[in-house]
Amino acid sequence: MQLLFSRYFRMIVLYSLILGALPVVSLGLFSYYKASTVVLDKVQSANRHTLEQAHRRVEQELMALDNLAMQYLSTVLVKEAMTQSLGVNDFGKVREMMSSHFGMRTHGLDVTKVELVNFGKQWIIDSSGLHAFDEMETLDKYMDFLKFDGNSFWLFETTDNNHYINLVKKFPLVSTVPTGLLVIQIPNYYINNLELLPADKLGQMLIVDGQDNVIANRDSTRIGASLKQMPYWADLKKQQATDGFFQATDESGNALHVLYRKSEYNGWTYLYLVSPKEVVKDARSIGWLTFAICFGIFGVMAAIAIFGSKRIYSPVRQLYNSAMGDDHSSDHRSSEFQHIADRIESLIVSNSEMNGKIKSQIDQLQHLFIFKLLQGTVNEAEAAERTSQYQWIRDDRLRLCLIVVQPDSLDETRYRREDLDILIFAVDNIVNELISPDRRLFAVPFGSVQATALSAIEEEEEAFRDNVYEWAEMIQTTIKRVLQLPVSIGISRPYRKLFQTSQAYEEATEALKFRIRLGRELIVNIDEAAPGAGSHPIYPIVSASELGDAIRTANLKEADHFLDRFIEEVRQQALNPREYQMLFVRLLMDIVKLAEGVGEPLEVMRDDGREGAVSFNRLFELYSMEEIKRWLWEIVILSLIQRIEGQREAHYSQISDTMVEMIHQSYDTDLTLEVCADELNYHPNYIKRVFSKETGTNFSEYLLSYRMKMAKLWLAESEMTIAEIADKLRYRNSQNFIRQFRKMEGITPGQFRKAAESIHQGPT
Repeated sequence: MQLLFSRYFRMIVLYSLILGALPVVSLGLFSYYKASTVVLDKVQSANRHTLEQAHRRVEQELMALDNLAMQYLSTVLVKEAMTQSLGVNDFGKVREMMSSHFGMRTHGLDVTKVELVNFGKQWIIDSSGLHAFDEMETLDKYMDFLKFDGNSFWLFETTDNNHYINLVKKFPLVSTVPTGLLVIQIPNYYINNLELLPADKLGQMLIVDGQDNVIANRDSTRIGASLKQMPYWADLKKQQATDGFFQATDESGNALHVLYRKSEYNGWTYLYLVSPKEVVKDARSIGWLTFAICFGIFGVMAAIAIFGSKRIYSPVRQLYNSAMGDDHSSDHRSSEFQHIADRIESLIVSNSEMNGKIKSQIDQLQHLFIFKLLQGTVNEAEAAERTSQYQWIRDDRLRLCLIVVQPDSLDETRYRREDLDILIFAVDNIVNELISPDRRLFAVPFGSVQATALSAIEEEEEAFRDNVYEWAEMIQTTIKRVLQLPVSIGISRPYRKLFQTSQAYEEATEALKFRIRLGRELIVNIDEAAPGAGSHPIYPIVSASELGDAIRTANLKEADHFLDRFIEEVRQQALNPREYQMLFVRLLMDIVKLAEGVGEPLEVMRDDGREGAVSFNRLFELYSMEEIKRWLWEIVILSLIQRIEGQREAHYSQISDTMVEMIHQSYDTDLTLEVCADELNYHPNYIKRVFSKETGTNFSEYLLSYRMKMAKLWLAESEMTIAEIADKLRYRNSQNFIRQFRKMEGITPGQFRKAAESIHQGPT
C-alpha cells in the first residue's frame, strides 16, 4: 500500500501506460483509416472502369445502328424513292425498301419499327407497308421531329407504358431544309439488358438522356423518371468536364459518391452512384478486430508497466529515505525527487548559478570577439586588451596562420544543403579534437566555413608553413574518413598581429576560390594559388558559337562535346576565380539569348535559388569546373534542348496533319508532293521527309492507299461504272486502274463489286 501513496511511483506507472498506449492507439486508428481508404479507392477505380465499359458498349451499339441508317439513306433506292410519289403500282419498290428495314439491327440492339417519311410526296413507309399522309391519324410527332436542331439525334419516348428510344435522321443528311425523316424505334429494354449494361455489383448505374430523363436502370420503375428531383442533379449540371467524380447526398440525406461520363455523341450522361457507408462495411470489421488486438496489447503493456515501475522505483525510494532521514512528515502530493532537491538546493544553488553565469558570459564574449576579428571590426588596441582579458598568449615571437575549411559539394554525398550548418559544427568539433589548445588560438564555425587560427612560438616561418600544411592534411583526411565529406582548405599567409586576422581570413577564403581551376579536395595556400600578373581572360567565341548551334539543332551529343571543349579552353587560362566566373556568366547569357531567339525563353533569377530556375547566384556558389559543367548541362542546356525538341515535334506533326487533310480533300485531283509543298511553302524534300517520319509511309503510297479506299467504297455503295471511278481517281484509262486495284486487293474491281452485292443481297 505504501507504493500507492508514492507520487513518483504513480507517475512512472502512468507514463509507462501512456507510452505503451499511444503507439497502440495510433496503429489501430491508422489501420482502420488505411483500410477504409483502400476499400474506397479500389471500389471507385472498379466503378470508373465499369462505367467507362458500359458507356463504350452502349455507344458502340448506337453508333453502329446510326451507321446502318446512314448507309440506308445513302442507297440509290432510297434517294430515288424520296423524289417520287409512290402508290399502289410501286409495290415492288416499296417491298424492296421494306425488306431493307429488317437489316437494321446490331449485335446488342433490335429494331421494332422503321419509318421512312416523305413530307414532299406525303407518304410513309413502315413495316406494315406504304401509307399516305391522309391515312394517318396525326402527323404531330413527325412535325415535332423537324423542330429539333441537327440532322441526327436520339429521343426517349414512352407510349402505352412502354419505353422506346428513337433514332431520328433528317433527309437529305446535309440539307438545311429536310424533305423527309428516317425514324428507327428501339425498345428501351435492349439498352437495359445484361449484355450492354453491366450488373450493378458495386453501386447503382443510370443512363440519362439530354432532357434529364432516366432511360436505363436496373430498377425498371425509375425508367422515364426525371433526374431533376434528385439532390445531386444541380451538382451534376455544374460539372464542366466530360467525366469525373463528385460527392453529394441522396434523397435521404446520406452521403453519395457520384461518378459520371458525358457523351459527346448524343448528349447522354452515364452515372454510377455509390454509397460509401455500404462500401466500408468490411473496413468496420477490420476496425473491431484491430480494437480487440489493441486492447489485448494494452493489457499486456499495463502488466509490464506495473512490474517494471516497481523495479525502477526501488533505488529512488532508497535515495529518498537516505535524504529525508527520520523526517517523513512531508507532503505526499510532491514527488520524492522534489523533496530531495529541496534538501540540497540551499547548499549549492548560489555557487552553481554564479559559476554558470560567469562561464556562459565569458564564452559568449569570446565567440563574439572572434567573430569581430574575422569581420575586421577590431583595432589593434582592442585586440591587445581582449588578449589579456581572455588570457591568450602575448608574445612578440608568436606566429599565426588562419586556415578555412569548407565542404566542396554536397551533390554526390548523403547530405542535403539543409544539413550544411550541422556539418560545419561537426567539422568544428573534429578540428578542436585534432589540434591541441596550445597549437591553436581559436577554432570556430563561421557561416558556411570553419575558421581556425593556428599558432606557434620560436618557429621559423618555413617550418611553421610546413606544420600548417601537415595539420591541414590531417584535418582533411579525418573529415573524409569520419563524415565521408570532401572538403578543401584555404591557408592564409603567416601573420603576427591579432587584429590582422580579418586580412588573413580574406586570404584563406580567396585561396578556396581557386578550386574552380585546380579542382576539389585541395589544400590551397594563397601564395601558391594566385596567378601571375598580366593574365587576361579570353572568351572562347568559336566553342560558344558551336555550342549554341548544337543547342539550336537539339543535338545532345554535339552540345555535350562543345560544352566540354568550352570548359577545357577556359581551364587552360591562368585567371583568378572572378575572371573564370565572368566567362561562365557570359556563356550563360548567350544561352539565355539563344533561348529567347528560338521562342523558348528561360527564367533568369539573380536572388532566388529555386530548383529549375536559371540562377546567377547558384553559378557563383559552384567551386569546380565539373560542378559548373554538370549544372549548366542538367539545369540549363538539357532543359532547353528538350523544349526545342518538343517544339520541333509539334511543327512536324502540324505539317503531317495538313498533308493528310489535303489528301483526304483533294485525292480526286492531280495532287502531287510538289503541289503540297507549294501550298505549305516548304521544299518538297523537306515535307517528304517529315511526312514519312510522322506517318511511317511515303506520300505516294498514302495517296494511292486512300484512292483505293474510296474506289472500294464507290464500288460497294454506288452505281458508278469502273471507267467513271478510274477517271475520278485521275487514271488515264480504266485498264491502269484495274491493274493497280488487282495488285493491291488481289481481285479486279468487277469481282469486288459482285462480292459486295452478294453480301448485301444475302440472308440477314
